[in-house]
Amino acid sequence: MTETAVFLEEIAVSQTPQRLQGLMRVLEARGGQSLSPSERRGLHPLLVPLSAVGEDVTCLLRWPEPSQYKTSAMVAAEWYMRNGHFVGWARPYEFASDLFTQLGRNEEGRDMARMALRLPWWTLRAPFASVAATAALPYDADRVMYLLSEEAAAAASATVNRFNYREPKTAKQIALDRATALMNKVVAGDLPSYDSIRGPLAEAYAEAGLSDVANFIQAA
Repeated sequence: MTETAVFLEEIAVSQTPQRLQGLMRVLEARGGQSLSPSERRGLHPLLVPLSAVGEDVTCLLRWPEPSQYKTSAMVAAEWYMRNGHFVGWARPYEFASDLFTQLGRNEEGRDMARMALRLPWWTLRAPFASVAATAALPYDADRVMYLLSEEAAAAASATVNRFNYREPKTAKQIALDRATALMNKVVAGDLPSYDSIRGPLAEAYAEAGLSDVANFIQAA
């Protein structure tokens, strides 16, 4: 087994892609320099580096929990989201938002931008401030996360219906929300770097019962 395959199996506790060696040969043919999977300083905590050309690094993503996020398909940009290939990713909604805005359908563009911001911000292409502006939301990370949260929706519903009951979050969901917030704040510029959150991020995943993910994050 290669160093990367061993890292994926034993440290990331994840299955090695069947065509990893073919991918590595393609990257090498394009002038890429192979990287050790342990060279992860400065990278997003869930990434495993494969190859680099200058400052561009190609990585594998070790998704913590594929079933964490549920999304539905849209008619607009359907080709981008078809068959659930991008479940949990904000970029398809961001793409649709840009498309609606270019067509002069600003309210739909705003709504798609808000959908994008309900998903992990590190899966956006544009800077957080740009997407927040399209969504007509403030540039404050904590405020945006609250405004788009279930808590805010419940409070708004209670104002109208005078009924404010909702199922309490489990300890696991609270911990996962904390992990998401930490990574979002790096994207928004509220926290200096991904390296600065490795400890609390690993702690949050450990509290969520995802010890394999926590150990992987710390292995940098």
